[in-house]
Amino acid sequence: MLLLSLLAGFVAPAHSYCDDFLALLHVKPTHLEFLGCKQQTDLQGEPWEASYRVAGSHAAQIESTLTKGLGIKKLRRTCCVWESVHNSYRDKQSQLFVILISTDETTIDRRSRWGEIPYFDIKVDSYPEEP
Repeated sequence: MLLLSLLAGFVAPAHSYCDDFLALLHVKPTHLEFLGCKQQTDLQGEPWEASYRVAGSHAAQIESTLTKGLGIKKLRRTCCVWESVHNSYRDKQSQLFVILISTDETTIDRRSRWGEIPYFDIKVDSYPEEP
């Protein structure tokens, strides 16, 4: 019994730490830049948030890869930004990931002009516990 309780202290839930989550999930495209990861202690569930960015010229490729690999929704133009929100994915260990893609405010209103947008931002949240 003592051995089991000692071993339990060494077994952490999947992804209960900061990392390059898209690389861990094997869906990180070449042109996607990993900016870092930090815990958002001011948010409910205190998720680990991995941040990425991609140049607008590669955004369509990234969208396609994440749509196929993680089932995210295609980006849509909403007011002054391009975004894909309310995306979630569960890995084989049932770990929940919440994915958001967005741009800063832009006047670019057609996909064919995405190359004119400097960067698209991607956030992937992993929760230490179910939110």
